[in-house]
Amino acid sequence: MTEDNFGDFDPFLVAQVFQDTLFASSKGESIMPTCEHTNIAKDETGVSTCSKCGMLVETLDHSQEWRTFGGVRGGTQYGTDQSRCHSFSTNNNTIKAIFNAHSLQLSQAMLEMVEMRFAKVLEVHENKVVRGTGRTAIAAVCLFYCFNASGETRPSKEIRNMFNVTQKKFSQATKQYFEAFPEDAKAQTTPENLIPHIMKLTGVPHQEHYRNIVSISRYFTATSSLIERSCPQSVAAATVYFYLCLFPQHKEALGLTKKTFAAKVDLSDITITKIVMVMVEIAMIVTKEWNEENAKYSDPHKPQRKTRRKNAKVLVH
Repeated sequence: MTEDNFGDFDPFLVAQVFQDTLFASSKGESIMPTCEHTNIAKDETGVSTCSKCGMLVETLDHSQEWRTFGGVRGGTQYGTDQSRCHSFSTNNNTIKAIFNAHSLQLSQAMLEMVEMRFAKVLEVHENKVVRGTGRTAIAAVCLFYCFNASGETRPSKEIRNMFNVTQKKFSQATKQYFEAFPEDAKAQTTPENLIPHIMKLTGVPHQEHYRNIVSISRYFTATSSLIERSCPQSVAAATVYFYLCLFPQHKEALGLTKKTFAAKVDLSDITITKIVMVMVEIAMIVTKEWNEENAKYSDPHKPQRKTRRKNAKVLVH
């Protein structure tokens, strides 16, 4: 905590309070309902993890590998054949061209999902969507919602950067996408959705810490107007960083500082600090109430009472 000026904040005491209250799963009480592992995500190492509960899941991957090695040598194009894969079904290969132009490599299953949605958007608009950046933006939006559907939620900013699409173009393409997929207009990206991605970016082990971080995220929901106003990516990143502040040994083991953490999640350290400071303020109030409650039962012959603050929400504006 030497790099973080949090005043009288005692991370070790708050960590103890949270362990005895929020982290109920460590005592055999699950913080989540029974998970059927419907959202399976595979990282670059090939490990499949349920995005909802964090459990490692064994799966058989039958998807085809795809990679195109292409170039020009002596005026002759070579290496355009795809190895060990099925070709795209899109007649004009628009999706293939867009992804190749931006050097994007995704699983065959994800590419086919994007292709299907992209084709439907064009069909709804009778192929009147302008070419160039217009279609590129639609491909970006399709990928954004495909990631959501597969449990691998990404920040929209990250997707825009992948395709070099502006916020304006992305917003316009989103409206066109909703005409084809109106059900997705009701879906909202929450900080909890983005926690697995933030953990992956910063190297925080998923299975070991995911449940605890999610419990903190749920506790801070609707506790502060700042948290409510902030974008989901910022809140998710601040939640993970706050957790690492409670357990600095994990932050040190990962070689993370506030600056390096902020760089990995593509946010400013000022943005993260503002939200973390609100969380610190709430945590200090919680700790004070916890101590006062336990002081009432200080009789050594009586069991200590540790409350979970069932309905308490500390509003910090």
